[in-house]
Amino acid sequence: MKNYHGNQKNKNGRFAPPVKVDESVSYVNPYNFISLNSTGCKRDDYTSDETYTGFLECSLNTKTETIIPDTSKEIETECPEFTFFNYQEKKEDNGKIFYSPVIPGSEIRGMLRSDFEVFTDSCMSSVDIEESFISRSGIPKKPGILKKDEDNHWHLYPAVRYSLHTTRGTSVAGAYLVDKNNNLKVDNLTYKTGDWVSFDEKNGPIRNRGYGVDYVGKIYPGGNLKGLLFIGELGGKKTNQTIHDSIFVYKSLNELKVEDLDLAVKKLKEIFDMYNDKAFNKNLQNKTWYAGYDFKKDELPVWYSEIDETHHTYLSLACIGKEAYHRSLNELLDVCNNHKKSYVPCIDKKSLCEACDLFGFVSDNDAKGSKIRIGDAIYEGTTNPYSQSRILKELSSPHISNPHFYSLFLTNEDLMSKKNLDWNYDVQFTKEKSSIIPSEQIGIRGRKMYWHHIPSRNNMTNQKTKRNCSIVPVKPNIEFKFNIYFDNITEKELKDLIAIINLDYDSNTSWQDRPYYDLCHKIGKAKPFGYGSVKLKVLDAKIRNIKVNKNKVSYQVDAINNVLNIKLEDINLNNTFDITSQSFQDALRMYNFNYLKANYNDCEITYPLASHYRKGSYEEAGHYWFMDNKSNKLKNPYVLMVLPQIKDGKDLNTKGLEGTIEKNGIKVKIEGLKLPRYKK
Repeated sequence: MKNYHGNQKNKNGRFAPPVKVDESVSYVNPYNFISLNSTGCKRDDYTSDETYTGFLECSLNTKTETIIPDTSKEIETECPEFTFFNYQEKKEDNGKIFYSPVIPGSEIRGMLRSDFEVFTDSCMSSVDIEESFISRSGIPKKPGILKKDEDNHWHLYPAVRYSLHTTRGTSVAGAYLVDKNNNLKVDNLTYKTGDWVSFDEKNGPIRNRGYGVDYVGKIYPGGNLKGLLFIGELGGKKTNQTIHDSIFVYKSLNELKVEDLDLAVKKLKEIFDMYNDKAFNKNLQNKTWYAGYDFKKDELPVWYSEIDETHHTYLSLACIGKEAYHRSLNELLDVCNNHKKSYVPCIDKKSLCEACDLFGFVSDNDAKGSKIRIGDAIYEGTTNPYSQSRILKELSSPHISNPHFYSLFLTNEDLMSKKNLDWNYDVQFTKEKSSIIPSEQIGIRGRKMYWHHIPSRNNMTNQKTKRNCSIVPVKPNIEFKFNIYFDNITEKELKDLIAIINLDYDSNTSWQDRPYYDLCHKIGKAKPFGYGSVKLKVLDAKIRNIKVNKNKVSYQVDAINNVLNIKLEDINLNNTFDITSQSFQDALRMYNFNYLKANYNDCEITYPLASHYRKGSYEEAGHYWFMDNKSNKLKNPYVLMVLPQIKDGKDLNTKGLEGTIEKNGIKVKIEGLKLPRYKK
C-alpha cells in the first residue's frame, strides 16, 4: 500500500519514504584499490653473485599539508592533541621558537614498502590472512540453541525466545536486576548467560511494536518452563533503564540442517573475542561482554540467520547484530588458483617476492633481514614550517566486511544489466534463491590507496571530543633530506628502488601548460582528508667498493654511473616496469597528483553521504548512504551500485564508464568514479 507521496507501507504499518538521488552533489571516495594482476604474485630465489652496497641521498618535499604525529608526546585532554614528530631541536624564526620537524625513517620505510609492493607485483605483506569479514546485519535473526555432541561437533535447534524484563545497576520495580558483571540476580541466586533457568510464562496476550511476544513472568526453581539465559551486550544499558534480555527454550528437537556449522561456531567465537577486545570495544573498560557465554559448555543460546537453499547460516550474539562470513582473506588472495602465486605474505626465504627480498620478512618458520636502512628525514630550513593547529573530525576505521566496496564480484557495468540481487563474501541471493559464490568468481579489489587532493576545511571542526584529534601539520613545499643505505642488492633491485622513489613517468601529455603526470607518494596521518602528499627525489647515488691491497682494506665510493654505466636521470617507471599491466595503469591514476583536479574538480572528495529527514529537518551521515544503497529485505534484494573501479574513471579526453543502474524504481547515473548523494 502507498500513500499520496508514493511511500511504501512497511510491515509495521508505517510509511517508509523512498530513496531519491540528489543530483546537485557528487562524491569521489577518498580511497580506491589498485588491481591485483591475474598472473599472481611474482616470487623467485633472488640469490645473486653480483650485488652492490652503497647509499642514496634523497629529498622529500610536501605537496600538501602533512601530519606525522608524535604519539609519544600525546597531550591527554578532552580532545587528544599531537605535535609534529621532532627531537626537540630548537630553531628561531622572527623571534619565535619552534621545534624542527622530523619524519622518522620508519614512516618512510613503511610508505616505500607499500609502494614497492605495488609496482613490483609483490605480496601483500601487511595483511592478516586469517582475518574474518565481520559486519553488522540489519536483518533480524532467529532464536536457536547450539548443542555439542560427544565428538565436540555442534548441532543447531530452533528455539522460542521469551523476553525477560531487566535493568542494569539498580533495582526497578517489575524488572530483574543485572549487575555490572552481567550476572542476573534472582532472590539469593545468581545466573549467567548460558545457565539453565526455570520460569513461568507471563499470562495474557502481550504485544510489542506490533509483534506477538512471549514474556517471562516469574523465575524460580519450580517454574513450568526451562530455558537458557541470554543476557545481551553491556553497551548503552544505563542505570535505571529497563530493557529486555532473553530466555531460549527448545522449540523442537528436530535438528536444523546446516553446512559447516562448526566453522560458523568458530566465527561466532571470533565475534565474541572482538567484543572483548579493548582495541575494538571502547565501552569494554574492565568488564566482560556476554559474560558466561562459554564455548566449553555443551549447550548455548544463539541467534541464527535464515537458512537458505545452500543450508548456509550465520550465527550472532544478537537478533540484529554482527555476523562473520565464512571465507577468509587467505582464500580471496589466491587470484590464479595457484597458491605459490597467491598474494598472501611470503613465508619461505627460498621463494620470495621482490619486496620481501629487499625489505625483509618474518614468518612462523622463516625470516630474512632487510637489505636497506632508511634514516630520518631532517628539515634543514630556518623558517617556521608549521601550519596552524586544527581539530580534525573523526577518521573512520576500514570496513573490509563491506563487499560492495571491498570485494571484486560484480562491477557497476554488470549491475546495469543484472537483475536484482545482493551478495556477501560467501553467497549471492536473488528474490527466488541463493547460491554459494564459486571461489574463482570473487576476490578482493586489490591494494587500498588514497587519492591525492587538497585538504578541505570541511574535515575540520571546533568540537573537542575523544574521537576527534588536534594536530599541527607542516605546510606544503617544505623540504626534508634523508639517506637510504643498501647492502648487497642486485642491479635490478637498485633500479627498481630508485624508480619507485622518484616515480618519474615519461610522457608528453600536458594539462594547464604543465606536465599532466606528477606522481607522488602518501605519508602520515589523515590521508583520506588529503594530507600527506609528498614528492621524493634521489639526488645522488653512491656505490661503495671494498678493496684489499697489500693486506690493507680501503673503501672506495663511486657514483652509480661509474659502476653500473647508467645515469640517475635515465631511470624511470617506463623502462623499469610493465606499463601495460592493469595494476600499473591503476597506479598511474592513483599516484598522479593532478588526476582528480583534472578530471573530477566538480566533486567533493569525501566518503559518500546521504541525508534522512529526522524530527523536522534533514540529518546528514555516512552510514545513511550505505543503508540507502541496498535493500535490507531478503525478499527483494538489490544493490544500487558498487565502488567504481579506477579504470572506470575518465582521464582527460577519455570518457569513463557511463550508464544507468535502475533497481526498485531508483535510478542511479553512472559517471566514472562519481558516487551519488541519496536523500530520504
